[in-house]
Amino acid sequence: MSKFNKKLEELNENFKFIKYVKREFYPKNFRLSEDFVSAFKKEYKRLIDEGIDPRRALVKLNKALFFHAK
Repeated sequence: MSKFNKKLEELNENFKFIKYVKREFYPKNFRLSEDFVSAFKKEYKRLIDEGIDPRRALVKLNKALFFHAK
């Protein structure tokens, strides 16, 4: 077992990180109105066209939606 652990440590040192993938599914019994979905897509596209990084745009939209839901 110690031989395996040593090889694993050497492997981890060579690659520096191990990437994990998390699968996400759409929530069951949850529907959004077509107006909301189209408005969301339109706003997302506008932010991307302004030059905001697509990943950052999703984070900012999520934060804004949470803020307005309070």
